[in-house]
Amino acid sequence: MTSRSDGHRGGETLADRLWDVLPFGSVTQSQFEPAYTILDRLRTIHRAPLRNLRHSLWWIRKTFFTRPRSETPAYLVDMTKPEVVRLFGRNHFEPGWELSYNYLGEVLNLRRVEYHEDKPYEWWQVHIRGYLHDDGGIELSAHFETEPSEHPDAHVSMYGLDVEYGMDEIQVIMNEEGVEYTHLSPDEVATVTDSTDRSVDAGGA
Repeated sequence: MTSRSDGHRGGETLADRLWDVLPFGSVTQSQFEPAYTILDRLRTIHRAPLRNLRHSLWWIRKTFFTRPRSETPAYLVDMTKPEVVRLFGRNHFEPGWELSYNYLGEVLNLRRVEYHEDKPYEWWQVHIRGYLHDDGGIELSAHFETEPSEHPDAHVSMYGLDVEYGMDEIQVIMNEEGVEYTHLSPDEVATVTDSTDRSVDAGGA
């Protein structure tokens, strides 16, 4: 194959050198132009190992940072996991599993960060966990707490943890969205043990 930079070594560019060094085979540059160029791909190559790292973090969390489900009330909704994600996603919630423990049976983990300048700590979050109900649907438990990355010590010590506030916040959203739900006491929620733990993909919990 003829080098793309033959005849003008004096003014060759980084792209010319990459073309000569990397094993592109017999592919011509015109075949790359309609999509991404080689340099475009090299600029974004770091994303592949980061995706692997993210999945490794999820696996480590599930394996080493799992604890029993807390004894809190829940709202039972007759919805699938994607439907719940869409419901709260359009109300400014995002996946929150990276910064939290995994609870047995957890299939959903979302949070909404809030700023409160009238409190001793400014950054807080409404944190939702979802669990599969024995008879179908998803149980949603929520609480209000300090944001873990900004206030790690306060978060670990559970400073200001408020289950009632968190449950009220998601109740308001469900009412506004016309979602039907049933309130479950701590005695009515699904019982999950090590043997009944349900695994989920890294995109949700």
